[in-house]
Amino acid sequence: MSEALKELTVSLNAEYQETGSRDGFHRIKVGPEQVKAILDVLLKDSRFWCDQLISISGFHQIGPPEIIQIHYHLASIPTKTQVHIFTEKVLETADEVPEFDSVADLWKTANW
Repeated sequence: MSEALKELTVSLNAEYQETGSRDGFHRIKVGPEQVKAILDVLLKDSRFWCDQLISISGFHQIGPPEIIQIHYHLASIPTKTQVHIFTEKVLETADEVPEFDSVADLWKTANW
């Protein structure tokens, strides 16, 4: 599975990080402009079929620089795969309101 995920990250200019020994999640850091594309592949490609959106969470690092991160935890029961996708935006100013693409069209549970 890690080889297929590494190939996917190369094709989308993302960064694969080895599976964490604590939690078993494959970690992928991706730019905000590519996050929706990688999530779409992880859901629809039969090599991954991550049809379970476990959680979406955010993190705000008070700067400088101020950084907003979004974390997506996915799972697939058939492939026994767990993936942690995360992205971040560095804020230009303290009052900037960052925007990230919605994934509610991929997982209805994301529509909250």
